[in-house]
Order: sequence, then C-alpha cells, then structure tokens
Amino acid sequence: MDLNGKNMFQVVLFSILLIIVPMFYFPARFGLDLATGSFTYSVVEIIYYGLVFFILRPGASLMQLLQGAGVTFLYRVMIGTVFGCSLWAFYGMEFSVSLALGVSRYLPSILLHIAVAPFLMRPLVMPPAVSGPASRRRGRSRPTASRSGEANLTAQPFFPSQEPRSASRSGSGTSDSPVSRVSVGPEANGFERAVGYLGEHHAVLLAGVVDHEGLTMACFRRGEIDDELWAAISILFEETNEDVLGRVVAEARLKSLDLTYGTQRLVVARAGWFNLVVVANHEEDELLSIRIKQGAEMIRRYASERYGRLLSAGTEEKYVSDS
Repeated sequence: MDLNGKNMFQVVLFSILLIIVPMFYFPARFGLDLATGSFTYSVVEIIYYGLVFFILRPGASLMQLLQGAGVTFLYRVMIGTVFGCSLWAFYGMEFSVSLALGVSRYLPSILLHIAVAPFLMRPLVMPPAVSGPASRRRGRSRPTASRSGEANLTAQPFFPSQEPRSASRSGSGTSDSPVSRVSVGPEANGFERAVGYLGEHHAVLLAGVVDHEGLTMACFRRGEIDDELWAAISILFEETNEDVLGRVVAEARLKSLDLTYGTQRLVVARAGWFNLVVVANHEEDELLSIRIKQGAEMIRRYASERYGRLLSAGTEEKYVSDS
C-alpha cells in the first residue's frame, strides 16, 4: 500500500464527506427498501471492486486485485460503521440498530459508499507501477554463451565506486560533486567509458546504460538522483510511445526520445541492444547532444564487439543493428 501523506489526506477528507453527505437526507430512502444484509451481497460488492481495479490497472495480477478488493471492502465497512455511530449520536437511535443501518441496511448511504470506495482507495491499494512495462520484455530470450568461457549479457555487474570522481563543471559555480557507480579508468569497459564521457559535461545529472529489461549496466550519477527509477521510466516511455506510434506505423521502433520538462531534459537513445538514458539540466547547448550521439555510438560499438558473436542472425538484426 502507498501510504504517503498526500494520499492519506485525500482518503480522510473524502471519507468525512462520505459520512456527512448521507446524514443530510437521512431517513429518506428515495424509494429504496432497507436491505436485509446477506453474504451474497458482500461477494458481489468485492467482485465490483475487483472489476473496477482491473479496468483502472489492467496489468495487475489476480492476487493484487483480490487484495485491493478486500482492503476496499474493509474500508467500506469501516465507513459504514462510523456512519452508523453518527446516526446513534445525532438521532438518538439504539446503537445496534444504527450500526446495522450504517453497515448493511440503509441502502442510500451503502450504495454511495460502495460506488465511491474503489476510486478513493485505488491510489493506496493499487499505486501506479513504473517498472511494469519492462516486465513485458522479459519474455524475449537473452543471448547466452555457447562455451563456459564466454561472457553472457545477463552477467554484467556494476559496483559502486568507493571514491566519487571530481566534477568537471565548466562555466558553473556550484559545488555538487558527482556520485558515480563507475570508476572510469584504463580498465573500464565500454559502457563505463561512455557514461563517464557524458558525465564530464556539467549539465548531466544522470547517464546510464540500460538493457531491455530495465537493468542498469553502468551508471554515472550527480547528486541524489535515483538511477534505478529513471531506468524503469525510460523503458515505460519507450514502450508507451512505440505502442502509440504502432497504431499508425506498422512495427514502429523508436531510435531516440528527447523530452524537456521544466528546467531538465530526458533523452533515451537506442544504442544497439541497449538504451542510453540521460537526465540533464536543459541548456541551449548542442555540445551535449553531440556527446549523447558519441556516447551511444561507443555503447553500440562495445556491445557489438563483446556480445555480437553471442547473438543469432535474427537477434542481432533486431537488437544490435539500427540500420
């Protein structure tokens, strides 16, 4: 459950409204009889919650839908209990009668609570998943070595650098030092050299090499930016735009994506079988664009030299070559 302050405040605020609004028209029933209270009605209610969550989050698993529906049902019962206690306090009714009305018998309030509850609880029980689209690519087979001595693409670790590199901040007076997951030196691989090369530009906040599953192969970070989150977001942007473009262009496959938001810029550039993800402060400077193209070419060349022999002809044409 996503129990952040903003979501909780919204739930509490609307819950108060759901309790107060039925109080204004009680005991009017708008032509509805009092419900008899049956377990069958509860099952239908839970199915309704699950159906709403399935429509709002079609990628959710059955277990997530059941958990969300169950929590929402308990929330609806809690709201009905508070409403019943309010009837007892303001109308002087017997406590058991008012409680039964609020939870299972007074249909105007119950139907209102049931209709609103899943939409109100969705941000808590079914939060958006930024890494979901990446999982849709997990079905694609990754190349493995034909011999025990050969490397494979699934075993490309990266390790935090013990000593952050000093920043090269030409034209900038800030003192933020970059925090890099790579130490670019003579023994650095092609991925690390590419992100280190991009990190030399003072506007770059994040430069990372991401595989088709959203896993980071090498990363340069400046400040407290979350590289794993941006890796997942880059896959989300790529797949979403390909899906939209694919409606008008058959088998559309993006080569690059360049977005500007506020004072920052996000670039996702395809580099062979991998993606180059860059988050930077937005500047009217073509030098960064040139560096991004050169960095993507470094990644493409390194991946082709190291992994090209592990790919079949069809896989190499699909993932490695952009021609």
